[in-house]
Amino acid sequence: MNGNQKGILIMGITVFAIMGSCPPWVFRKAIEGITFEQDLGYEWVWKPATYRLVYNAETILATVKGCLDLSRLCVQWGVVAAVTGGLMAAFGAKRKGKTKNAKPNPSSTGIESSKEPPLAATLQN
Repeated sequence: MNGNQKGILIMGITVFAIMGSCPPWVFRKAIEGITFEQDLGYEWVWKPATYRLVYNAETILATVKGCLDLSRLCVQWGVVAAVTGGLMAAFGAKRKGKTKNAKPNPSSTGIESSKEPPLAATLQN
């Protein structure tokens, strides 16, 4: 793992943790077979979002706490994981080409080494 990959991984873990500490909240209520759902936005995990059920401008029926919107949070975490993995793969790809001061391997180039005599010359002796 090179330095770029380490930086990308640290950023990915940081974003993942921030998303987990400030997750999306939702209020869901099923009434007579109809599910009512209200997005409550993002709040800290230790201070859950609340929703006020109001009858009219003067009458508040109840204030209820929302629940975590786990499906949206899992999708967000999946996107962060995919982007982090993709960037790590992109910055970790080995470059093909000549490296500095590298000598070519004679066996890989198909050129016979001059140190060994050809096979035919050794058989004649």
